[in-house]
Amino acid sequence: MLFTRKTCQPLLVSALLSLIYPGQLMAADNSNKSTPPAPVSESQLNQVTLSNEAIKKLGLTTTLVMVARQTPALNFPAQAILAPEALAAYSTPMSGYVVPSPSTPLHIGSQIKAGQILFTIHPVVTPEARLTLITSLADAEGQLQAAEKQLSAHTLTLGRAKQLWLQHVGSQRAVDDAQANVAIADTNVRTAKQKRELLKQAVEQGSAGSYPIKAAITGVVSNLYFSAGQLLVAGAKLVDIVQQDRLWVTAYVPHAQVAQLNLKADAVLAESNARAVLKPISSPQGSDALTGTRKLLYAMSSPGEVVPMQRLTVQIPQRGQAQTRASVPCSATLVDIYGNTWVYVQQDETHFARQLVFVTQSGKQGCLLSDQRLAGKAVVTQGTQELFAVETGYTH
Repeated sequence: MLFTRKTCQPLLVSALLSLIYPGQLMAADNSNKSTPPAPVSESQLNQVTLSNEAIKKLGLTTTLVMVARQTPALNFPAQAILAPEALAAYSTPMSGYVVPSPSTPLHIGSQIKAGQILFTIHPVVTPEARLTLITSLADAEGQLQAAEKQLSAHTLTLGRAKQLWLQHVGSQRAVDDAQANVAIADTNVRTAKQKRELLKQAVEQGSAGSYPIKAAITGVVSNLYFSAGQLLVAGAKLVDIVQQDRLWVTAYVPHAQVAQLNLKADAVLAESNARAVLKPISSPQGSDALTGTRKLLYAMSSPGEVVPMQRLTVQIPQRGQAQTRASVPCSATLVDIYGNTWVYVQQDETHFARQLVFVTQSGKQGCLLSDQRLAGKAVVTQGTQELFAVETGYTH
């Protein structure tokens, strides 16, 4: 390196001063250095201390982490559909003029009660039509007898299922299935009996008189196919009535996972605000060729706000024994930008610590944790996001 006279002079002066005043130069150098920060313990990280007034303003609430035996379950996509017995379609048993009931006019969305008069038919009967009515009456008699025999058989099956259940030999599911079959058969008997009576009256009276049509079930009018005073031929559609609380749920399960599931156990909806219980339905096995999944049918009780064709998520229990799991309300968890899940554990009245957790399953029973380290501790359930913003300065 090439040194000039100007660059060498400062170096020589510095070297001479270091030989003459070594202690003073050392002190000057130390005075220019900043004091290093004190080390922070790992236990002091992710800590928040608030005053009682701040806790009150943030509206923080806590709950204890509970431990219970839970059966592991898997989530699958599903769809709500109308049960087959939920739709009642009415048609004209004879040719005639249809007149709605003046006391309760029908329109789409009308609430209908069982036994309510829907409309009245003023028949138009020709000799050819009378012969057709006689034939229809004979068919109606046969249908009524078949429906009554079916009801009797289902009633006998229900009695046997109840007896076996009382003797701790049968199952509650068998009793529920038998009761559902009895209800369907009873509806078929009442419908067949009403049809038989109308045809019998038409054959006896001909064009004289009028024939009221009554609702067989309680429900809501979904479709109307006639106008007041319209002349309709026999067999024409009149009205459809739907029972909105009779829903089925179709779950779509990959074939490779079917063997892992307990298909005889009740399922639940994964939505936290849903309280419906899903009972399995014995039906022929079906599959969806487009998605390569198997269809599982469940009957929904108390559907609440669930409507037909709504997309759902169903939790189906797995095979095996129940496992002890710790659970927290899902409102107690928060997810950061890296995908980590945290909860705030209350250390004392004003001190909270953010702790990393692993959620294995979430649903209406809460968020299940992978371990039980937090069992018995209090975690923040309301105000978790606000507490995270106070600690880090970031909001979601």
